Amino acid sequence: MQQAAILDIGSNSIRYAKGWVEGERVHMAPKQVQTTRLAEGLSKSGRLGEMPMLRSLWAIEVFAAAAKEEGLPLYAYATNAVRDSQNREEFCRRVEALGVPLEVLSGEEEARLAILGATGGQGGLIDIGGGSTEIMAPGCMRSAPIGCVRAWELTGGAKDLDAMKRLVFARCKELFEGLEPQDTPFTGVGGTITTIAALMLGLPAYDGQKVAAMPICHTALDELVEWLYDLGNAGRNAQPLLKGRENTILPGALILVFLMARLGIGELRVSDRDGMEGYLMKKLGAGAPAAHC
Repeated sequence: MQQAAILDIGSNSIRYAKGWVEGERVHMAPKQVQTTRLAEGLSKSGRLGEMPMLRSLWAIEVFAAAAKEEGLPLYAYATNAVRDSQNREEFCRRVEALGVPLEVLSGEEEARLAILGATGGQGGLIDIGGGSTEIMAPGCMRSAPIGCVRAWELTGGAKDLDAMKRLVFARCKELFEGLEPQDTPFTGVGGTITTIAALMLGLPAYDGQKVAAMPICHTALDELVEWLYDLGNAGRNAQPLLKGRENTILPGALILVFLMARLGIGELRVSDRDGMEGYLMKKLGAGAPAAHC
């Protein structure tokens, strides 16, 4: 049985999980998450900040030690924050100094691996990350530098929900110009979307299997956006499911509101599987969609 550990260095969080192959089936253990906000300040400076890098490097070191203790090869990849930063080479050197070889994915490869892990490559996909959003459908692939962290920074001066919507929708309209409705079922992945589904279910703690059975309809999403705004900062901080996402969940949800309307999606399937499973499949050469243990 082939086994490996996967490390996803994202714009909002660092994720780690071990996975294995049995026959042609890929399995992945529950994912461990550290919110480090690597992309914090990137939109303004074009560079990864020292404190976000230090937070991320600490998490990477902890996860690398876990893989070493289990005797697992560790495969690490980075997405939008590292991809778009002017000092990406510096960050990659510092990661590799920890004994962790790092691959920086293109937007296209990030989207391809996400849909491979989530659906085996079938249908359409929306992946809202911290620094970017990827959309894939038959004949359509878009990667845009807007994610929950960037949207949060964009809305920092907004005085009310309407102002937040105007700012996020205007940026999305600019970045997704020419995107047309798609006649295919869509699946949503990434922490913003899975957290939205968990909130809609009223879960006391995250449960990937239950989340994957909860489709998101546009009417319920609009109601959730209103509820999140009405909670205020204190209310969002009190929600266990929002730990690490207290500030970014509402801006991230607004990205999803825009995309569901633009793509003509009445109901969005949700998957707890994503690019981590896709990357494991790539590294271990498995050919079937991933399954959780």
